[in-house]
Amino acid sequence: MFISFIPTSLKVSKMLVVLFSLLAVTACGSFDRKPNKIEPLQRSDDYRHSRQNEYFRPLDLSKKIKEKRLSQKTDYLLILVDESKKMNRSYKGKTRKLYLKQTLQNFQNSIPKDFYFKQEILIFGNTIKPNIHTLASLPLALQKASKKLKNNQKKSSILILSEWQRLDEVAKKQVTKLISNYPDLCIHMMGIGNIHNNYQFFGHCGQMVIANQLKQPEKMANFVEKLFFSGPADSDGDGIYDYQDKCRNTPIDIPITWDGCPRNSRRSNPRYLIDE
Repeated sequence: MFISFIPTSLKVSKMLVVLFSLLAVTACGSFDRKPNKIEPLQRSDDYRHSRQNEYFRPLDLSKKIKEKRLSQKTDYLLILVDESKKMNRSYKGKTRKLYLKQTLQNFQNSIPKDFYFKQEILIFGNTIKPNIHTLASLPLALQKASKKLKNNQKKSSILILSEWQRLDEVAKKQVTKLISNYPDLCIHMMGIGNIHNNYQFFGHCGQMVIANQLKQPEKMANFVEKLFFSGPADSDGDGIYDYQDKCRNTPIDIPITWDGCPRNSRRSNPRYLIDE
């Protein structure tokens, strides 16, 4: 009896061990679950990007415009926006398209609310969902811009939002043609990506700025000011700005003081006894 009992107890013991093992595995989780896949680290250019850069508080230029009486040089602004497929690549923690879109929004918010001008937007690039309003490339967008400028008898400027690589030789020829046809035209660009030799292409009139730099409200305000204004007004051409000029209609070839008044006037020197 004793000898036959031993194998039976061993079988029961094995069954109990298997049963408790199954219960333990079930309590911890599914035993057939695959281990979590570890994604490899990917190198990108967003390691310096922080969430605080998302917040942008625009500076108010209204006071400066009014006090210094800045002269408006842009009445019509034509904005060319790149929405090609390559703009979906990553940049600073987001797509390039979204990055430029937010930069354009910050630009719009930095323009004084009581400032009047007309603007239009042209979309270019081989987009995912093309339509009849989307132009295939930057050169074609510049050609379209030339036609629009011809119909607008105003002081005009062009603003391009794209990668620097879009300024190829064909686009540069179109820019040269535009400037030759419209000598007073200023072309500006908010660029993204690799700069190469395109950084100073538009010369003294236009601005070519890295979009990342315009995250700072001060630099964005400076960009907006240079795009829309040429500087303080000087109505009588005496070299003294209107906001500093105490004598607005000074005749030509008359010696003046730093206040813009003739030297022999009481305004130039309150103690001067000779009548004006």
